[in-house]
Amino acid sequence: MMLTSPAYDEGGMIPVANSCDGENVSPALSWTAGPSGTLSYALIFRDLSNNLGHAAIWDIPAATLTLPEDVDRDYQPADVPGAVQCDAYDGQPGYAGPCPPNAHTYEFTLYAIPSASLDLDQQSIDVDGVEAAAMPVALASTTLSATYTP
Repeated sequence: MMLTSPAYDEGGMIPVANSCDGENVSPALSWTAGPSGTLSYALIFRDLSNNLGHAAIWDIPAATLTLPEDVDRDYQPADVPGAVQCDAYDGQPGYAGPCPPNAHTYEFTLYAIPSASLDLDQQSIDVDGVEAAAMPVALASTTLSATYTP
């Protein structure tokens, strides 16, 4: 699997639009299909500089290989049918972009899941809980890392 974004390349700079200094919208993402047996995907966004889980979206159907820019900030985003999100670090469901006081490194991690659902309660789980549920069952994973400097 390979995870990419038209907003930035691996190791690049996260655009201001994808941060709290800008519009704070999620970047568009796309990936190559997971291995045989993949029935869904889970995506985690984390600040590696302080290990803060920023956002999680999971139960993304296996036929979905892209996320649009600015995914709806709802528990069940209409623009990603079937997927669910938990509260981000800012207390709202969905993507919450970088907002550091200085340069930090961030990473999206995509997990290929062998079930259609992780069967998690989006309103009571956090980003770390989603990742803890996805990691041990994942058939494969891939990352996209970048930095953000305010």
